[in-house]
Amino acid sequence: MREAQPHFIAILPRAGLQSQILDCKAKVQTAVGDQLFLTDPPHLTVFLASFQDRNLLCDTLLELSTALFSPVIRTEGWHVFEQDCLTGNNTLVIKINDSDKDMLRQFQSKVVERTAELRDKKASLSRYQTAWQSLSPERRQAVQQFGFPFVGSDWQPHFTIASIRPSGWERIWNQLKNQPIIGSFEDFELALFAVDSDEPNRIATFALKTHKGRTG
Repeated sequence: MREAQPHFIAILPRAGLQSQILDCKAKVQTAVGDQLFLTDPPHLTVFLASFQDRNLLCDTLLELSTALFSPVIRTEGWHVFEQDCLTGNNTLVIKINDSDKDMLRQFQSKVVERTAELRDKKASLSRYQTAWQSLSPERRQAVQQFGFPFVGSDWQPHFTIASIRPSGWERIWNQLKNQPIIGSFEDFELALFAVDSDEPNRIATFALKTHKGRTG
């Protein structure tokens, strides 16, 4: 069996939202150069942990995807995680409507319920050792219980543009603050990424059920 490797499960936007996120990432690159997460494909991280058996994880996600509806997500402009507890930078993300966050937390709960038990517990815990002191007691408990610090009501689902170093923050914020991404989007997929040398590598994509013809 392979050595445990970090993987994350994500919701991928398509069509309009994807192109708008890529456009914002390009503006950041032009204004302040390379930044953390800037080259990551547009996505919303649902769960991250370390796994040994990738085939079992893929099989589980394939089965799970047949029961999950593609979410409807309304975006409401920008949110900034200032001095992000995991990066120390200012992380610029797209804010999601509060009601839709509740729906996404239900989505996350179903993913975590099926996949957290498949993780390598020791490797998942060790990933957070350098940031341990910056995590709240609740987030430390979540890491110990699930392998990921942001679960349930503490999880703030979002689409990340980049985690921007303080030296370039004001320059790009002044450019983007009046160009928020606002809209309603419903064209999404589920995907699995492996983290190779801190870079995401897409392993598989899974179609989600559509709302067309849904009766309840």
